[in-house]
Amino acid sequence: MLAFEVARQLKKATKQRGRGSAIRRVVLIDSPFPIGHEPLPQAVISRVVDQMRVANTENRENLKAQFTRHARMLQGYNPEEGRADVRVSCAMVHCERPVDTDATSGVFYPWLTDNDFRRSCAEAWPRLSGGQVPILSLDCHHFDVFGPSNVCWRSSPFRFE
Repeated sequence: MLAFEVARQLKKATKQRGRGSAIRRVVLIDSPFPIGHEPLPQAVISRVVDQMRVANTENRENLKAQFTRHARMLQGYNPEEGRADVRVSCAMVHCERPVDTDATSGVFYPWLTDNDFRRSCAEAWPRLSGGQVPILSLDCHHFDVFGPSNVCWRSSPFRFE
């Protein structure tokens, strides 16, 4: 999400100065659609961090606090939709497997749990980017996208649908 906003700001600034932008494409890695996005619930954050097996309690609590801050920032992020003058070429890496937050954390969180909801969020990105957003689907869940079994998408050329 940060890369997307930086790209938007750079494109806007270079356009105002009459220059072209060197940004070719932003790759969104299983990014939720930010408009109307509900933040990650604290119960899910706690469960995810606890599964990371961070040995030091202080580090674990700091990590939970950082996750919480990022969730709030994402909730507050409200870019303008469909600004034709600030188009950002994007591609999406989309994780196909859901995370059953109801079973693991006792809270239903559609963005992680509901595949139809997740897919509709991925498909909404053209409204924000101003153009088509090709999607590369991975057979993993959101918190496993950088796991060893997914190294192939990081080390080979992207092939988006």
